[in-house]
Amino acid sequence: MASIIDSSAGYSSIEDAPCGYLVVDDAGAILSFNNSILEWLGMDRADILGSPAIAYFNLSSQVILETSFMPLLRLKGSINGVSVDLKACDGTIVPVVMSAKMSGEQPNTVTRMVLLKANRRREFERELITARAEAESQLSMKEREGKLREQFIAVVGHDLRNPIAAVSAGLRILSRKDALTVNADPLIPEMQRALNRASQIITNLMDFARGRLGRGIEIEAPHAVDLGAVFTDVVAEIRQIAEQPIDIAFDLPRPIRADPQRLGQLLSNLLGNAITHGAPGKPVSLYAAVECDSLRLSVTNQGPPIPNEVQASLFKPFERGEHRDSKQGLGLGLYIAYEIARAHDGHIKVESSLAKGTTLTLTMPARFE
Repeated sequence: MASIIDSSAGYSSIEDAPCGYLVVDDAGAILSFNNSILEWLGMDRADILGSPAIAYFNLSSQVILETSFMPLLRLKGSINGVSVDLKACDGTIVPVVMSAKMSGEQPNTVTRMVLLKANRRREFERELITARAEAESQLSMKEREGKLREQFIAVVGHDLRNPIAAVSAGLRILSRKDALTVNADPLIPEMQRALNRASQIITNLMDFARGRLGRGIEIEAPHAVDLGAVFTDVVAEIRQIAEQPIDIAFDLPRPIRADPQRLGQLLSNLLGNAITHGAPGKPVSLYAAVECDSLRLSVTNQGPPIPNEVQASLFKPFERGEHRDSKQGLGLGLYIAYEIARAHDGHIKVESSLAKGTTLTLTMPARFE
């Protein structure tokens, strides 16, 4: 408790300190005290000055002071955190926690005592706990941000380099002197896929950066739109570069209020994820319908199930999973999709099993005209 005694110097005046402060001589007579002592005891200053300090404690506390507190104080020079009770002039008991420090040589010793009300000590402890938690949280946040920066640099460098290298290789082949004899049919789709992949990476990075700046995923003012047409256009684009077939089933008879561009982006990210991680040659299934005043959009692929421990972090940024290969990209697609869902007051859940495959389902309110 020496730290509490020392901390009293932190106030502009000991008189104004919220804790009680007593100074007594070798005989136990009070030499000085502060306003908190006056307030707690409810007495005049003149009546307290020079009187024995022990007189202001109740009987049980006096026993503690005479039999253990003072002998230990003389032996050790200081004592911390002893619970005792002051007794005010009207008989009110004031529970306090007292610490003391003795200086000088007998018979000229001086003892300085700091008294915290018991409830004030609990507040003080809560403040310390809160301050420590905040400091640990800030440290943890800085560590997470540092890790995020490292992941960002490493993943962006890897994932943007791959599609650029693919396009560059294709262009080198087509620019050779014997280019007229080269079959360009397989090269063009590969280059198109690489460019689409680079474009998607950049789009996701921009959305992620906006989110980190506190702006979140921005959506246009929702208006009634034919989502069936929006989703059909997205599927048509994905089919041009996908190696798996995409089966669709829509039941969207009425326009729904939404941001069509963002929901198109959400579907593109879900389909891209399903195609990248689905079993080769196995179809990807897309279902969209209005059910019980909610829009339900689900994408299902076949392949190894996603482990439960991976599912828990599937929608976090840069979560790639050790069981997946480098084709999966930045690990931002599902994060962006989830944020778009949240911006529409919806959510995305994952269900994965060996028998039924993996299904990602968006559920959001279906608001009409």
